[in-house]
Amino acid sequence: MNVEIIIEHIAISILGWLLGTILGLGVAFRLLGLWGKVNREDKKSHSLSLFIPWRTFISSLLLLNFFPIAPILLLGLGTITNIVSVAYMVFFLTIVIVFQAMQSKREPIMQISSWIRTLAVLSVIIAIHYGTWGGGGLGFAAREQATMMESGAWNFLWVLSGIALIIDESAAVIEWFVYSYVNRTST
Repeated sequence: MNVEIIIEHIAISILGWLLGTILGLGVAFRLLGLWGKVNREDKKSHSLSLFIPWRTFISSLLLLNFFPIAPILLLGLGTITNIVSVAYMVFFLTIVIVFQAMQSKREPIMQISSWIRTLAVLSVIIAIHYGTWGGGGLGFAAREQATMMESGAWNFLWVLSGIALIIDESAAVIEWFVYSYVNRTST
């Protein structure tokens, strides 16, 4: 194994992680600050905010770079493209982590249901990843079109975002029932 490739991989990982984390933390806390100005701890607005599909939005943005066609077209092949791609993924995952951690949910069951919902939405991306190598689902077909740089590869983004939205909102209903139950039993 080539030592230079190992060192390059370490550099790509660390630089992508640092860039994505720093930018992700800044954006996440800024968004949380804006959300705090809009949502003034009103219980009714909090239960309705469960239906805001921020998980779907972030998952869709993650899918945009699953096959890094845009960075390759903008930056060409190489280390810089890989660093930008890693930073892109880490940036959005940092936002997810911060949003999850900063939710003011008193009961552990509410925190767990929120994390399970996030994992359910992210499972769309995970299924694509494992499907790219013949594991079934849309992953293999998406990889084939992305490899050939066919314009139809972008259609998968819309289909997968739709699947993520359905999962997200279905899980929101379940989370709303958990939220309602906890609020009823805690008062």
